[in-house]
Amino acid sequence: KIIMDYALSPVFDQEGLVTGATCIGRNITDMIKINRKLQEQNEQLQKINRELDRFVYSMSHDLRSPVASALGLIQVMEQEAEGTDSLKHIHMLKKRLSRLDALIDDILVFVKQRKEDMNPERIDFDELIEYVFESRGFLEETPEFELSVHTDITFPIVTDRARLATIMENLISNAIK
Repeated sequence: KIIMDYALSPVFDQEGLVTGATCIGRNITDMIKINRKLQEQNEQLQKINRELDRFVYSMSHDLRSPVASALGLIQVMEQEAEGTDSLKHIHMLKKRLSRLDALIDDILVFVKQRKEDMNPERIDFDELIEYVFESRGFLEETPEFELSVHTDITFPIVTDRARLATIMENLISNAIK
């Protein structure tokens, strides 16, 4: 089976009357086959992407439940271990589980952001940095740090606030570690 594409043009005489036609044809069979194959591959990739998103979302929720339970038990242990040497170890455990909880939250945010369109807005960078420090509790984790934000940005930053906040959280977290 061959698929053809035709272009037909009239041929005019000197008085402007149509005296014939010119017909040009080209075989587009291979191009159609390639387009169909690309469309099938694209649909397959979209299906795999949806399944991956569902898996990551489900996995994150399944991980969050035991972490939340463990953090609740740690609060009870903190009260019971008040004034003992065990309290230091309980605080260390709480800190690590809190980091795991934050990582799970980051995964959920990532999956959610992938599905959403970009929402560009003008960003106040100083305010964003302060928000990141407060919302993630970086100052509580590292009381020896003092936050002082001063930027000399002379041009407007226009981007998606949630995505930039995630990037800044990761950069600051890595710098602290």
